[in-house]
Amino acid sequence: MKHTKRKDLTIDIRVNMMLQAILTQGMYGAMTNLARRYKVSRTFVYQLLWSAELLFHLYLLQPSTTEKNKELERIEIDKQILLLRLEGKCPIQSISNILKYKGYGNCSEGYISERLKYYGKKLSDTLQGEAAQFLFYLSDEIFAGSKPILITVDANSTAILRIEIAENRRSESWKNHWIEIEKNYFYTLGLVSDRGKGLREGFREFNPNKPYQPDIFHEFRELTRTILFKFEKAAYKAIGYEIKCYKLLESARSDEVIDRRIDAYLKASKDANDAIEIYDTHFYLLNYIMKNLEIFSEFGIPNNPKHVKQEIQTAFELMKSMSHPAICKLIDQILNRLDETIQYFNIAEEVYTKLYTKVGDIEALKAICMSWQFNNKIYKAKTAKEKDFYTEEAFFWLSYAEGLLGYDITDLEQYVFGELDTIIRSSSLVETVNSFIRPFLDASRGQITQETLNLIMFYHSHRKYTGGKRKGKAPIEILTNSNLEKHWVDLILK
Repeated sequence: MKHTKRKDLTIDIRVNMMLQAILTQGMYGAMTNLARRYKVSRTFVYQLLWSAELLFHLYLLQPSTTEKNKELERIEIDKQILLLRLEGKCPIQSISNILKYKGYGNCSEGYISERLKYYGKKLSDTLQGEAAQFLFYLSDEIFAGSKPILITVDANSTAILRIEIAENRRSESWKNHWIEIEKNYFYTLGLVSDRGKGLREGFREFNPNKPYQPDIFHEFRELTRTILFKFEKAAYKAIGYEIKCYKLLESARSDEVIDRRIDAYLKASKDANDAIEIYDTHFYLLNYIMKNLEIFSEFGIPNNPKHVKQEIQTAFELMKSMSHPAICKLIDQILNRLDETIQYFNIAEEVYTKLYTKVGDIEALKAICMSWQFNNKIYKAKTAKEKDFYTEEAFFWLSYAEGLLGYDITDLEQYVFGELDTIIRSSSLVETVNSFIRPFLDASRGQITQETLNLIMFYHSHRKYTGGKRKGKAPIEILTNSNLEKHWVDLILK
């Protein structure tokens, strides 16, 4: 059968046939009547109908828009998942329940896990640098079950430079950990950490020419705990027993009982006085040691490390003269490592000399340094009274420096404070970061993955602090000295 294109069936006629086919679709005999009217085959009519349906799906329903809406919904669900997991620190089961309540479609625990894993794989376990930077490393290890997690933080910005699940925490693991950091242009000026064996040995192998400084908090933790808790508790216990003996003495009636209870009271009174003296003396000497460990003296100049060492040794000798066995062993351990512990004073002297060439006026520099030291104490104050005192002192010394120089020193203050922040005494900031990570480990019940750690690292480094000296700044902004243009969630999605 020969098929020919009929010229009399114009485009308008064909469109009209198509519309009639659509309107009469499903009616008995409609397609046959339409074919007879236009003298065409029923197949031709059905072809027009099928073409209409295709056009309808392609243009009228706009499946591309539908797909776009689905993509937007998926992105919105991903935002909710990331916010609840990282900002809210919610377990995956809780995230699923919340999303279901809010009416989102696919929000099973398996789907949420896969989405988190997807984004975690896109992120690196090491911070990517663009230009060489020299930083003080703060390194520590935290455990998820039996798995060690190695973490290194920049001492100034608190940005996480690398975080990884390791097979072990021996020196070789730590050495490889720091090598990966330096591959990304973050080079070390030194390390501050606790005295983990693998950590110390690894750093000496990795960079033997750079200083290793033990953390002051860890060095004096046991000594402080013994004095402030054990000795204080012993003193209160002795006082309580003395009071008890006194009350028993008051109730005594016979001479024999009175004499016996007098002896008991006198002994209890002596023991209480001895316990109080032990606590008071050790407490005073501990405060004296901590005062000497401050970077600047009360005159605004860096404490001399030789003088500091002598003062601390003298204070320890006085403690040891009381011959308390719980103290003597701790003191010997601290004295053996004292040179390492106080080497930050050498860095302080170098920074101070550099600042003098910038400021020019030695008295003004002393005042700004005192303001910086009091300003740091504000964030460590335990009471509102302490915080108000440190705030007033910091403001006073800054105002005094401004009066000496005779001009607005806002820019100078930022410069000096920034330089002084490079003097690192302890690794307490990495402990702070560890406490930030710990809730995620607890929520994961120890089953942490590297993808989750990558997400935590990115979130921590790109979220803005809401309080403290870094308020309003994200760690990555402080590290790179540039502002983030988007929220951390939008950055992950990007």
